Amino acid sequence: MSDPGFILEHRASIILYNLLKSRADDRPFLIPANVCPVVPATFLKARVPFEFVDIELTTFSMDLDLAQEALTNRPGGYGGVLYVRNFGIVSEHGSKGLEIIKDGFADLLVIDDRCVGWPEFSAEGTGDIVLYSTGYSKPAELGWGGFAYLLNPEVEYGRHPLDYQPSCHERLLDAFRTAIDRQEAFVYEDSDWLGDTGWATLPTEYARLVEEKKAAAKAHKDAINKVYFENLPRDLCMPEGSHDWRFQIVSPAKERILQAIFADGLFASGHYATLSHLFSNAACPSSRHYEARIVNLFNDFRFDEAMASRVAEIIRRVT
Repeated sequence: MSDPGFILEHRASIILYNLLKSRADDRPFLIPANVCPVVPATFLKARVPFEFVDIELTTFSMDLDLAQEALTNRPGGYGGVLYVRNFGIVSEHGSKGLEIIKDGFADLLVIDDRCVGWPEFSAEGTGDIVLYSTGYSKPAELGWGGFAYLLNPEVEYGRHPLDYQPSCHERLLDAFRTAIDRQEAFVYEDSDWLGDTGWATLPTEYARLVEEKKAAAKAHKDAINKVYFENLPRDLCMPEGSHDWRFQIVSPAKERILQAIFADGLFASGHYATLSHLFSNAACPSSRHYEARIVNLFNDFRFDEAMASRVAEIIRRVT
């Protein structure tokens, strides 16, 4: 924890905001089409433009060939790339692709976003910065906290304090939900939705809390995932290694599955919606393909093995 490149904030999105503000670069970033809505909102708050890139059908993360094509076609036109390790999968394919981009376009800020993966207290990643979260719904969920390692000592990081009102954060999320449900353009209205609540935790104490939560969460998720694997058709389940954040299934009957689960008093969710059409005319067919098919089954402390067994039974019944 004595690493000079270690950064700890109340939320991972605050780290992203501070990076963007410290860089003071008005060139657009490339971000994945299926990213959490808080990410583009953070760019909007920092007044940094962005463009969406479709995902790969095999890795579920940003298609780095498409990203490289955009960078090549517009030399010097982009400020950075934010690569999200979807489902927490740290693939060698993704790391190599990021290395190629970083080597070929040295002036970019390359962010290795591992917020939905297991947090690791080591300065290992690809690009200029590796980012983790222990906030709400993350694998090692404390309900707050995000940290990062600056892998490139030349990257500047300064704190840019913001006021925060929880009601503003809720309004922002409601606005995104409305735009997604209605499939209409999202109009950003700035407010005090992102900021520090005045908490104070030493990095060593934070790391201790995270490691304790991580160990307990891994044991719990392993038990829940075992129920899903034993009771669901294997052709619905995404590969091993895809289930640290949620247990992922892929089915054209997504909506029918979700309706049946909720009708039985349980819960699940669809994966992050494709956001490109809410901000632009960018076509992202691969992201749209999976948006219509991926179901996130819960495996955190809000779910137990009996609930998972009931969910599996429902899915078998309706598919």
